[in-house]
Amino acid sequence: MENEIMYGGPDDDLLHHDSKDEYIEEVFEGSEGFAPKTITVCAYRRKVIGGKEQKALSAYIIEALLEKMDDEYGNPVDCTDPSDEQKKLAAEFVAGVVSCYRVWQYDKIATEEVDVRDWLRQRENASGIGKEN
Repeated sequence: MENEIMYGGPDDDLLHHDSKDEYIEEVFEGSEGFAPKTITVCAYRRKVIGGKEQKALSAYIIEALLEKMDDEYGNPVDCTDPSDEQKKLAAEFVAGVVSCYRVWQYDKIATEEVDVRDWLRQRENASGIGKEN
């Protein structure tokens, strides 16, 4: 599942439900005849590695690279400060890596208490179960 919005419970570590109904069905089916009156459903949005985070990653990359290069090839007394061109190249590198990196962390964006009886009634009405022809 690679949706930008996923559903689960308030304490779920792994999200694998594409819809609110899918999550409720799993909770309901796992209740073994003792269905709760309400189910807490949370919506989660995939996190984004934004400009601030990319800038910090770029600074980390160029500083770590220059430190390693200085250890192997540089003046043993002085360290190399990154030039504007090196900072620009590091930023381009990070932007490229971020563009093809799949973020798996999510932020909770909504929480809803779902009344199980109401939910079941809505599903019956939507499917036509119990309706006369």
